[in-house]
Amino acid sequence: MTKRFACLLTGACLLSGLATRLPAAGFAIHEQSGQAMGTAGAYAGAEGAASLFYNPAGIARLEGTQLEMGVNIIMPATDFTGPTDHPSYGTVAMDKQTFPPVDLYLSGRLTEQARWGVGVFTYMGLGTRWPEDWAGRTVTEEINLQTFTINPSVAFSLGEQTSLGLGLDLMWGKALLSKDSYTGYPFNGYVDVELDGTGLGYGFNIGLQHRVNKELNLGLSYRSGITLSAEGETTFTIQDVENPSHVAYLQSLFPTTDANLDLDIPDLAIAGAQWTPTGLLDGKLTWRGDLVFTRWNKYASLDIDFETNTAGLEDSHSPKLYENTWAFRTGVEYALNEDWDLRTGWYYEQNAVVDHMVEPSLPDAERNGLSLGASWQATETLGIDAYFIQILLQDRVSRFDGLRGGYESSIPIFGLSLRKEF
Repeated sequence: MTKRFACLLTGACLLSGLATRLPAAGFAIHEQSGQAMGTAGAYAGAEGAASLFYNPAGIARLEGTQLEMGVNIIMPATDFTGPTDHPSYGTVAMDKQTFPPVDLYLSGRLTEQARWGVGVFTYMGLGTRWPEDWAGRTVTEEINLQTFTINPSVAFSLGEQTSLGLGLDLMWGKALLSKDSYTGYPFNGYVDVELDGTGLGYGFNIGLQHRVNKELNLGLSYRSGITLSAEGETTFTIQDVENPSHVAYLQSLFPTTDANLDLDIPDLAIAGAQWTPTGLLDGKLTWRGDLVFTRWNKYASLDIDFETNTAGLEDSHSPKLYENTWAFRTGVEYALNEDWDLRTGWYYEQNAVVDHMVEPSLPDAERNGLSLGASWQATETLGIDAYFIQILLQDRVSRFDGLRGGYESSIPIFGLSLRKEF
């Protein structure tokens, strides 16, 4: 029973949802700017305050002091349908939740050739919550992740055409995760498991931009992996047991205990371009495109160290079989007049999770996103950006041992940003 319980506890993965698809999809928050998301997040070759997230070299040639702040409204939806050999599972809808991550970017001049910048944003977040008595409660019931990243940066103009940006990532995270675990004892079916923890991590980002000519701007950026060192408390609630001796025995096996683990968040690289052909539509049309690589094979395992070990609770090692992924983002912007810009975009992203590792804490899949956006220049120094993107995930059939079945998911996202120049 010892190994069985440890497998249930970590195979369902109290924290796998936290690290399953962080910087690329799933719990990632790529939505950081109304301008960027109007073109589906393609922004590595662009120049603006939000370049601090996509490519810090993009702030090198900005004028004055630039402020951008925004909010995104994310509303994920997933339906799970049980396998045909268990028709009683039926179809279960994930509880509907709305997540409003915010971002703020500020940039100013240091010297004629250098600028400073600070970004404060949610790099990872969101969550999933399923009904308490659903068929997959031994896999997951709820995951809620909140993170805040402070990203101080500096950018330099290296001559008239090239710029370099460097930044430091300081990340703080908080996670709440819960599930039921089957104990195997006839006098008690399930124990409720809950982990509440926080962690800190450090990393860096670097970017280059090169103006080939007045029409074409190229960009390269890299964001390092981060090891998020998390500490938390794991609590076990005994369910449906009245006999005091049975309660005492189960509490001795599953005591409240501290837990420690390191989460390896993979690094990613972006190559992007921005092209404004002066001979087409009087130079009013701009195309942007980004190619994004995420090194997911860095996430090899999830290891949990429980401070208290018992016959029912042991430290665990949970292997992962993730694969590196590519994503392509592209879009166009059209300057309708002096006050209004219109945008549209599309992106495609591969899936990192193999079929037999897909589970309901994060039912990830290959995805396509279609975006629409617009900007209104209210005054000479004040602009407002809005966007909508509909993310469609490919239907996924999971062979995960803990819960085989199919997933249908979609994610509508709305966003609004304000830009101010001082």
